[in-house]
Amino acid sequence: MHFSIQLLAFFLITLRMASAGVITDLIQQAQPGDTVFIPAGIFSDTVSLPDGVNLFGAGPDSTILTNSKIILEGTSLVKNLWMRETETGFVIMNSGSLIKNCIISSVSVDAVTAATFSAVMLVNTTFVNNRGNLVRTKGGATTLINNIFGFNSGWFATGDLYDSIAYCDFWQNSQQPLDFVPDSLSEHDNLYLDPLFQDTVNFKLSSFSLLIDRGAPYLKDRDQTVSDLGAFGGMDSDDLISISRSQHNPAHTLDWEIHPHPLLANGGIHIKIALAVSPQTPVLFSLLNLNGKELRRWREKVISGFVKLDWDGKDFYGKGLGSGVFLFRVEAVGTHLLKTIVYLK
Repeated sequence: MHFSIQLLAFFLITLRMASAGVITDLIQQAQPGDTVFIPAGIFSDTVSLPDGVNLFGAGPDSTILTNSKIILEGTSLVKNLWMRETETGFVIMNSGSLIKNCIISSVSVDAVTAATFSAVMLVNTTFVNNRGNLVRTKGGATTLINNIFGFNSGWFATGDLYDSIAYCDFWQNSQQPLDFVPDSLSEHDNLYLDPLFQDTVNFKLSSFSLLIDRGAPYLKDRDQTVSDLGAFGGMDSDDLISISRSQHNPAHTLDWEIHPHPLLANGGIHIKIALAVSPQTPVLFSLLNLNGKELRRWREKVISGFVKLDWDGKDFYGKGLGSGVFLFRVEAVGTHLLKTIVYLK
């Protein structure tokens, strides 16, 4: 697939290599849209991540931050890190950031904490052996997808504001999930199984684990099977989440770009989508939450390679949506694609 500069800017427009001890220096040089890459190694730093700057490690088992803290000031993607042996791991200052494919362990105060009314979104992250709060929010909604919570003596301090808790595993924690999960969310395919880690070195799942291929069906692993739970699942789901091409007309391809991105609620949202298909091709667009629930739908035809959508920031029922990460789906010429988008209210 070919993605536009505008779309790639949020994810991977620039890669920068960090040496030990200079993560903060590199981040200070980064511009919105840059991705700072931290190689394998052990680091100790308090990192303040500016709005629009992403932070990627080499893998949750090889890029390790100890006695560290990452402060997410705005909308950022943080993935492939191991945060361990610290007081507070991640501090979310505004809604719209996503933490995924991370391990968080041995945190004494707050593994993830959010400022007032800031939402927390965690996907494919493993929480183990934490003594403090796993997630602490102050009026912001919590979205948890494909995570593992095991052997934690700390728990959640989030009140009753949950957008989605689905496809998560809870095992041998000091409190039971039903102590904090509202009844309306308690049956969303959550599991209560022994993860069966290979070992406690990196918390990878053993080949016998029942958490393999048990994640959200719309998130895929590298082998294009359904995502495993935890830090090593869903590795290729940042931009292209699923694809199925028409077998009847293989000449058709579906390349698309979204402008602007992130989507900003500033008196009305006007989305311009460039599609590499023939004029007058009918296209179905859908907006979904991270749990796969359809929130809004549009049917349009391509004119001069573009489709323009006007959105009022509301779902089917006229309810306004809060800031966050959503799925945007397009279906045409026998093909369907899903990409993550960010909506800032």
